[in-house]
Amino acid sequence: KKETSHPKAATSTSASSQTYPNAGALYCLAFFYYATKNELGPIRPVGKFLSVKAVVFFTWWQSFMIAIVSQMGLIPSYMDKDGKTELSSEDVAKALQDYLICIEMFIG
Repeated sequence: KKETSHPKAATSTSASSQTYPNAGALYCLAFFYYATKNELGPIRPVGKFLSVKAVVFFTWWQSFMIAIVSQMGLIPSYMDKDGKTELSSEDVAKALQDYLICIEMFIG
């Protein structure tokens, strides 16, 4: 029997494949802090460090949750008014993630 992969499985694979790079980025950020904490002490970088860590962590979980919602079929596809261009539910999920990140960066 030939196995075929489901197109929606790519979204969860993509989201889960970001775990190690994000963990590596956070590790490097922590390593950088501990290596330079004496030199950076006067500007008190802990708040900035935690802010960057929170943004990276929250963005990953947000994309993971959007991928799950998309796989559950809760994000619809859309057709423009002319009926010429269709946005798939995956396109809408990507646009939603991009939009949320823009709003979060504006607020933060």
